Formats: sequence, structure tokens, C-alpha cells
Amino acid sequence: MNGTENAPIVVAGAGIAGISAAEAARARSPGTPVVLLSGEPDLPYYRLRLLELLDGAADPASLRIHPHEWYARQGIDLRLSSPVASVDPEAHRVVLATGESLPYSALVLASGSLGIVPPVEGAALPGVIPLWTLADARALRAAVPSARRAVVAGGGLLGLEGAYRLSLLGLEVTIVEMLPRLLPNQLDADGSRVFEAKVRSLGIGVRTGAPIARLDGTGRVRSATLRSGEVLDAGLVLVATGVRPNLGLLDGSGIPVGRRIAVDASMRTGATDVFAAGDAAEVDGRWDGLWTAAKAQGRVAGMNAAGGSERVAPTVDPYFLSTMDTRVVSIGALDGEGPLGSAIRRDDANHVYRKLAFRGGRLAGAVLVGDADGMARVVAAVKAAVTREEALSSGLLG
Repeated sequence: MNGTENAPIVVAGAGIAGISAAEAARARSPGTPVVLLSGEPDLPYYRLRLLELLDGAADPASLRIHPHEWYARQGIDLRLSSPVASVDPEAHRVVLATGESLPYSALVLASGSLGIVPPVEGAALPGVIPLWTLADARALRAAVPSARRAVVAGGGLLGLEGAYRLSLLGLEVTIVEMLPRLLPNQLDADGSRVFEAKVRSLGIGVRTGAPIARLDGTGRVRSATLRSGEVLDAGLVLVATGVRPNLGLLDGSGIPVGRRIAVDASMRTGATDVFAAGDAAEVDGRWDGLWTAAKAQGRVAGMNAAGGSERVAPTVDPYFLSTMDTRVVSIGALDGEGPLGSAIRRDDANHVYRKLAFRGGRLAGAVLVGDADGMARVVAAVKAAVTREEALSSGLLG
């Protein structure tokens, strides 16, 4: 332990995985100091609610996961604006960007993700705003009054919600998605078509399979040129093109990293007394990218950092989306197997699509667009892998 037996448990990252880890470590070992390090100046917040700030209906304080006094009551030493710059597993120390060196008895890496800004010409122009942090949301809100047209780069959760809210504020909005369809990881091809039709019905433009090639403007962004050659006027470009794991702090550490930090079901990395959870971690090669998964992983990592022996149980978690004046639910497999692998109900006029996917005669997944009634029953049935006969006779298709 290099003389660090009495050092604190350090949690690097204050998203939901980090907060869950800190809380679990404190519960498992009340006498051990717990230090929670955040790279941002604001109290930890719900990232998926950032766009509630756009129309002024919410204030930043309402997005906080916990108030400031909660951390003190829990005995958690929360340090803001304190990102970890490097990790030394042999010495059991982390070095902060401020230069401070902090020993640890156990370390939980919950460094999360960083927003991706495509390396295109003009990406640094004023009016080109990424959306990943509270500071980004504030900048976006300040830019809205001076724009009449907006391009949203990225058709994922934040991009779709951003496009919808900008449209409600009166901007002419076009979504540009580099992949062939919207929500390809959550919807099958037909479900995506129904969802896209709903988006278009709201007056929001959609371009798929044609990423931005260049941004132009003098003094600020004025247009986006797509790889197809089409030019879209834009006084505002919202960048929501995805994320990458925040792994720079591990450079030179020797901790095994693939696409993300490799951990087993106990959230242990390949380094002694080092655990990882959330967006930056992959459990036995699997990454979920869901809030529920990050929270569960953080709890296990925190418990084990404090001497526990917990394991993360494999689960099939649903994806929920409520935007564009509709709802989307997706869980498990998008496609079934064999001639009886799918059961579908589709109503294009009302932008409704419900699909049950079967594998081996059992319910393996479901997609709901527009009509999400009974979604809790559908999710439970997928998790229980009910038979095809049970699924259809119980009215899950609606």
C-alpha cells in the first residue's frame, strides 16, 4: 500500500457514477475519508436536463443532483475545479491539474466522457457551440437571440432535444446526422423512419448520411456546407455529435485501457486498488452508456473500494426518449430471428410504431415509437424473456 493505508478513498469524476461510488464507499466504511474530485466549477448536475436552461424555464440550481450541504452531511469532501491530470498506481497517488498530489488508499475512476467536436474547417467560429457541460448550455442560451436559423450536428439524445427546443423558440432548425438514419442504436430501420417523419412533421429539417464538411462565416458562423455539397444557412450550430471516454488522465499509468478502461464485474481494473465505473469503463468488454448502468457500476465500485466484494449483475436496461412531442422506448434486440421473429403494429398517419422482437421463440427486445402505453409491462416482459405466445396474448403489441 506504499504507506497509504490511512489515505482517503479518492473518486475521480463527479457524474452519477462518481457520486454513487462516493456514497457507497462512505456507507461501507464510515471511518474512511472520501474525496470526490470534479473537473467542473459547478455542483454535479443532471446532464440530460441541460437543455431545460434554454428557454429560461429552469435555473442551474434545479439541475443539481444534490445541494451543496448534502456532500458535507454525507462526509464526502467534494472538490470542484479539480480534474485529475495523472495517476500513479504504484505510488497510490493522483496529481491534479492544479499540481496538487493526493494519496489514495483506493481510487475509483469515474472520469466520464468528453464531447466530440468534429475537426472541420470553421469549427472554432463564434456561434458553433458544443453541448456537454453546464457552461455549454449557458453559451447556447446566450447565442439563441441573435440567430434565426440553426443547424444541429448530431441526431442522438442531446441533439434531438436541442433541435426540438430551438424550434420551440422560433428558430428554423435542421438536424444533420452523419449516419444513415436517426437513433440507429435504439431503433430498427422502420422505427427510425416513423420517428423521422414525426420530426419532419414539426417543421424540423433532417439530413442523414451527409455530415458537415465545412462551416463558414465572418466574425461568426453563417452557414454549414455538407459533404453532399448542400449549403445550409445557420447563425447557430449546435454540436452534439457524440462523446469519447475521458482517458487522458491515464496516459503513462500502465492501467489497461482499450476503447475504455477495462474492468471485471467487481469494477476492478488491472491495477491494485483501482476501480472504474460509468462512461469511461467497459465491464468484461461491454459498455452500456446508460444512466442506470453508470449508477449501478458506481455503487459497486465504491463498495469494493471500501473493502466490499460486490459484483455488477448483467442487465438489459431500456432506453427512454421523450422529445419531439413523442416518446421512444427501446430495449434489447432490435431484430428477431426467423419468419416469426417480429410482430409489428404501425400507424404512419399518427407516427406510431410498435415492434416485438423474438429469438428462440422468446421476447428478446422491443421498440415503441409514439405509443409508449404499457411500456413498463413491455420492459418487464423483455427482461423475463416471455414466450411469443405470452407476449402477443397479453396485448404487449397494443
